[in-house]
Amino acid sequence: MKNKKIIFLSSIILALFIFGSKTYAQEKLADPPKVKASGWATAVPLRVSEGVWTISEGKSTRLILKKYFENESISKVSEFEMEKDHRRFKVSIGGWCKSGEIHVTVLRPSQKVYKEITIDSSADVEWSQSVRFTEEDKDYMGKWIIQVVAKEAEGSYNVTLSAD
Repeated sequence: MKNKKIIFLSSIILALFIFGSKTYAQEKLADPPKVKASGWATAVPLRVSEGVWTISEGKSTRLILKKYFENESISKVSEFEMEKDHRRFKVSIGGWCKSGEIHVTVLRPSQKVYKEITIDSSADVEWSQSVRFTEEDKDYMGKWIIQVVAKEAEGSYNVTLSAD
């Protein structure tokens, strides 16, 4: 009998806590401030403290290159700027080719090859890598070069570089 009373009282306390917390949360979060966004946003934790909403500071950048070819040959060079306040870098390369070849090369600011991929009819390609680095890792800062060379290609490629 004593255990039943303890379970009953615990249930009442739990119900009061749940409904009381819901009312408090609804009161505090009923009218969150509007946030304007432009460009690309990252998944940044949103913190609520005493009903005040804050978004942590940070700058994000993303470049997306993609193209479909119909038996075309081209050579293209693009640039991506990694700024000094960035601490994470992600690159992904993908594509397919029914005929011909598509070569994608990503060069570091030091002109060293970071990644080189050839897309041809042997397989569809999906590759990505994410790297975290510190302020002392100067090899990541500056202009990255993306080279795309298609030779009589019928297919498609996409390259995405992002930094935050």
